Amino acid sequence: MAGVLTAPFRVLAFTAHSIASRGRVAELDPLQQPEQTGTVPISQEPPPRSEPESSPEPSLLTRFAYLSAPGTIAIGLLYYFGSTYNKAYYSTLGVQEADLQFSVQTHMVSTHAIFVPIWLLLGLALMLLLGFAGVRKVLGRPGNDVWRRRTIRWLLTLGLLTILTGFLSMGLWESIDIVPPLLVAVGATVAFLAVHLRLDQGSASGSNPHSRSRNRMWLEASALLIGLVAMSLFLHTSRYATLVGELAAYSTMESGFSEAPRAVIYSKFPINHHAPAIVYEDLGSKAGPYRHQYQGFRILVKVPTRFYLVSHGQRFGQHRTVVLPDDETVRVEISPWYVGGTALGSHRQPSAPQRRPAF
Repeated sequence: MAGVLTAPFRVLAFTAHSIASRGRVAELDPLQQPEQTGTVPISQEPPPRSEPESSPEPSLLTRFAYLSAPGTIAIGLLYYFGSTYNKAYYSTLGVQEADLQFSVQTHMVSTHAIFVPIWLLLGLALMLLLGFAGVRKVLGRPGNDVWRRRTIRWLLTLGLLTILTGFLSMGLWESIDIVPPLLVAVGATVAFLAVHLRLDQGSASGSNPHSRSRNRMWLEASALLIGLVAMSLFLHTSRYATLVGELAAYSTMESGFSEAPRAVIYSKFPINHHAPAIVYEDLGSKAGPYRHQYQGFRILVKVPTRFYLVSHGQRFGQHRTVVLPDDETVRVEISPWYVGGTALGSHRQPSAPQRRPAF
């Protein structure tokens, strides 16, 4: 009795299963669908390829930025080295750094003392690059792989040893502190050339993933070496400017400040100083309020509020700088030559001076 009652349900289940199976076959075989539906399949054409857009030409402002960036860096470096030179020069002569209020042009003109070594370094760098181009061409020929590897090892070892020597000698050569940065710069340059040869060898080895990762490592090392060269040359040039400024100050002292302007000081009150070879004379009440006269001074530098004076007769080891306030108590006569007569204290203008006076 139960079998008779469930027979219709079995027939319905079998029919539903058959319809579902036919639908899955139609979905799996799309070629049968046009026959059943009477439609024609639509062919899908690939989309047209877009042509690569050409990069726009750089604007006039971009080109100007490319040209002005190196010039800005050069002007900044000239200003820094010029200010370093002036600081060393005047500090050696006893002038306070805070009183130096030079213009940008004055600092840039002061770099004439370091032009010669800079041009020398640039010339040596150009010769080094030309020589390296020749060596690179020779080592790039077929059959020179062994010599290329040996050259890379020699240059890299020499460069690293030179860098290490420069760093270790930083505290040893205090009197000649311009040598260690130069050694570091030379060593970093030699090591950079070795890395460049190694990159050429890596680019010729093909597109091996391992070689690409090693080339990336060598590229990072070359960037670090370039930064080391730049910083070392900057430190070397800065220390060289300081050394040249100090030597120029010593030379100025030895010459008796012969190129400094001469000054005759007239003061309302006596001036206490210890500068040698200064001639004092009391002109009396007839000379007015500025009766105290001092001859033999040279103007080292003039700042807005004071004069820095030195004596024409002092030499190296006897240097004394006299700081005179620029106010209503003094009057200063400045001239490149002595404006008085041959005798000290005389105000008669000589008709035809025959010799250069002593001060």
